[in-house]
Amino acid sequence: MLETAIAVPVLVVITAMMLWAMGFGVTSLALASQARDVARAIARGESSEAAAAGVAKGRPNARVLIREAGGIVTVSVLEVVSIPLPLFEGLEMTITQDAAARREASATMEVPDASG
Repeated sequence: MLETAIAVPVLVVITAMMLWAMGFGVTSLALASQARDVARAIARGESSEAAAAGVAKGRPNARVLIREAGGIVTVSVLEVVSIPLPLFEGLEMTITQDAAARREASATMEVPDASG
């Protein structure tokens, strides 16, 4: 009987930690996808604010950092996640995903005439 009284709470905590770890992985994949989407949008000429607004709609706690150097747009999306257990309150981890895209040539550039 004593073994059950000890084993059940331990199993509940282990199960909660495993579910949190799965959620951590899903969050990481979602942030990577959003970082790629924002980098591509900015590389195509969309404004930084408009591209980052899509992340804010889906993940209000995420932060978007945008850098550009040498025609390369780099986007970092960060989100702080915590374990949803009272015992681990205050334990947080920051998930960061980065993506880069080369800025595309402007669609308004003149194309030389092939006929000469």
